[in-house]
Amino acid sequence: MSASHHTPIGEGSNRIEWWCLFVLALVAFVLGTIGFYQYDSDPANNVSHASLGAAMYHSVQLFALHGPHLHGATPAAMETGRWMAVVVFFWALARLTLRLMRKDWSALTLLWRNDHLVICGLGKLGLRLALEAKQRGWKPVAIEKNPEPGTERGGPQWNSARRGRRLPPATTVIAFALEA
Repeated sequence: MSASHHTPIGEGSNRIEWWCLFVLALVAFVLGTIGFYQYDSDPANNVSHASLGAAMYHSVQLFALHGPHLHGATPAAMETGRWMAVVVFFWALARLTLRLMRKDWSALTLLWRNDHLVICGLGKLGLRLALEAKQRGWKPVAIEKNPEPGTERGGPQWNSARRGRRLPPATTVIAFALEA
């Protein structure tokens, strides 16, 4: 049983999340455009002429957490688009940051986790143990000096002993299972 036959952990949910983020951004853009066009069309706001292009431009600015200075009441569509753009910005920023720091974050969280299983080597037995542990709901962490392509995303997390760096010391309070 190899890791290439398995769907990477969390891959499906990440696709759904990015699609949700895209749809939310699209709705924020459309609502922002409608709101800015309504604002510019209102004679009380002293705008010389309403332009769809200007409304679209201002709507894009919302995603950079910036917009034109407005005076007077703003349409509900604009306010909704503003807040949705803020949510999109910070949601995307958080997801990208976590994605870039994925390995470092998982290594850091090992310091506080007490419910993980450390497996030395991802050979036939180690990989089988890691996949079985994952099915049981445990959190396997594998250390492998010769990782195969696809193991990192398709199977359990691993740290390469080949990098020449000393691995951080693991602390345990109680070992609840020993697999051999």
